[in-house]
Amino acid sequence: MSHAFKNSTLWEDDVERLHFPALNQDVEVDSCVVGLGASGLRAAMHAAERGLTVVGIDAGVIAGAAAGRNGGLMLAGTADFYNDACERLGQVRAAKVYQHTLDEMAHVLPLLEGNARMTGVLRTEETDEGLAQATAHFEALRRDGFAVEKYDGPQGKGIVIPTDGSFHPVNRAMRFARLAAQMGVRLFENTAAVSVTSNEVRTAGGVISAKHVLVATDGFLRRVLPELVDGVRQVRLQMIATAPDAIELKHPSYTHFGYDYWQQRPDGRVAIGGGRHHFKTSEFTDDDRPTQALYEYLEKRLRGLGVTAEITHHWAAIVSYSDNEQPVAREVMPGVWGLGAFNGTGNVIGTMLGRALVDQMIDGRSQILSDFFGE
Repeated sequence: MSHAFKNSTLWEDDVERLHFPALNQDVEVDSCVVGLGASGLRAAMHAAERGLTVVGIDAGVIAGAAAGRNGGLMLAGTADFYNDACERLGQVRAAKVYQHTLDEMAHVLPLLEGNARMTGVLRTEETDEGLAQATAHFEALRRDGFAVEKYDGPQGKGIVIPTDGSFHPVNRAMRFARLAAQMGVRLFENTAAVSVTSNEVRTAGGVISAKHVLVATDGFLRRVLPELVDGVRQVRLQMIATAPDAIELKHPSYTHFGYDYWQQRPDGRVAIGGGRHHFKTSEFTDDDRPTQALYEYLEKRLRGLGVTAEITHHWAAIVSYSDNEQPVAREVMPGVWGLGAFNGTGNVIGTMLGRALVDQMIDGRSQILSDFFGE
C-alpha cells in the first residue's frame, strides 16, 4: 500500500544535506529571497554576484518542497511544447525564449559538478493524435534551427531532444546552497515568512528589512502572497521509485503530452511520475499526502516499461499552475516580486526567471523578461 512509504523520496537516500539555522534576529539587507528551492537559490546567487547583500529564508529545509521532490528533468522551453509556444507567443518570441532556456542550462551545468546527465530526453506518444503532435513539435524545432531527432526504438516512438537531460533534484539544490553561502548569502531554514510587505519580511524569529523582496515559493506562492490567490492554483504531483533494475532506459522520457515522465538513475533505480490527467479533480489540492489511486496508476505504468524491481518510495509535492498557463514573474507590490506558477516545468525556466527578476530589480529591465512576456 502506498501509505507505507511515508511520503519519502528517492532523492533523500544518497544526499549530503547542508544545514542552516533559523533566523533569530532582525537583519537589514539589499535583497531578501523567500523560498529556497532551486529558483530562489539561483536568484540569491545572482543577486550576490551583482553586488547585493542577500538573505534567503525557507519555511522548512532547502529543497524540502517541489524543488527537491520533482522528476529531475532538465528541459528547454516552457510548459508549452515548442510548436504550441510558437502559436501562443509568435515564432520570433518563442525562438528567443527557447534560446534563453538553452543558455540557462549552459550557465547552470558547470555549477552542478557532474550532477546532470545530458543524454537527451525522449518525447514518446502512444496514440495517432499524440504522434501527430510530436511530429509538429519536431518540425517546429527543426524549422527554427534547434536540435531534435526522430526516435523509433526500444523506448517507444516519437522524438528525442539531445540538448535536454536529467539531474538529482536535492543534490542540485545543495550545490546551489553551498555556492550561495560561499558568495556571502545568509541562508536560514525553518524560517517561515509570516507576512511580506514592501521592504519588509516578518518571521517568528526576526524582521528582515530589504530594498528588494523576491518570493520564490512556487507551490505555496498564493499562501505567501495572497495578492495572487485569484490567478494561481495549487496542484499535487506524485511519483514512485524502485530498487535498482536490470532494464536499461537510456533516455529520460515523457509521454501522454508530458503528463507521465520517468528517468533511470546511474545505479539502476527508476523514478516515475504523472497520472494527474486521470485524476484532475483530486489533484487540485494543497494536501501533499500521496494517494493509493495514483500509486496504482504509476505502478501499472512502471510495469508497462518492463521494470520489475521492487517499489521503494512513493511521494508527492505541491506546485502551482497559473490560470493563463504562463508563469508568475513580476512585481506584485512595490519592491516585492513573485516568482512561481511554473505549470509543472520549473526546473529550467524557474532558475532562468529568478536570475532575470534580479536584473529587473537592479536595472529596471531584463531582456529575458521582455522576450518572455512581450514587454
